Amino acid sequence: MPTNPQTVERADQPLVAAWRAAPVAVLTALVATVIAIGLSIGGFQIDPTFGFAGSQSTGGDPTDSAGSTARAGRLAPPVALSDLAGLEFDLAAEIGRRPIWITFWTTWCGPCRAEAADLEAMSRQLADTDVVHLAISLGEVGDVVRDYIDSGGYTWRTLLDPERRAGASYAARVFPTHVFIDRDGLIAAIRPGVLNRIQMEALVDQHLDPEAR
Repeated sequence: MPTNPQTVERADQPLVAAWRAAPVAVLTALVATVIAIGLSIGGFQIDPTFGFAGSQSTGGDPTDSAGSTARAGRLAPPVALSDLAGLEFDLAAEIGRRPIWITFWTTWCGPCRAEAADLEAMSRQLADTDVVHLAISLGEVGDVVRDYIDSGGYTWRTLLDPERRAGASYAARVFPTHVFIDRDGLIAAIRPGVLNRIQMEALVDQHLDPEAR
């Protein structure tokens, strides 16, 4: 018996129906997919959350931080990194002498960008205290980080960790991750994810007890 052509369901009928209903939306989705694939192949890092998540995976190997001893109540591990001017900063010289706040971040992280304004405000607020605030960029080169800092007008102390060694030492598995180290050199708290200005102030007051210089 011959088959009625009107009763045969083609595999592409859902796509055709979607195209007829909303051609612009379908075309936009296809273009976005092609661009994302192209950028990924080209080696660019993409924020898959488009800034809507409270934190984002660092994208590193989880085993890199598996041996980290960084925990609240333990001594902060010393790390030595370079800043954007190429000057070395040795954290060991500050641990146990001054309270320290470390923010692990990256330029392509949407959640990091979301808290950048509050982070800048807090950094300026702490400038006249004995608190050391360090923003450590993980897995990026100086030129990329410098362009981001300059374009945003940010003034926080930026250190570069292109090989993510400091990030592994402090078990920073998501961006951003905030680490608070007290005056005795002990890790007081590790807070992954975005913080707003009120939360930042509360954590700094609770764990670092800033003193005017």
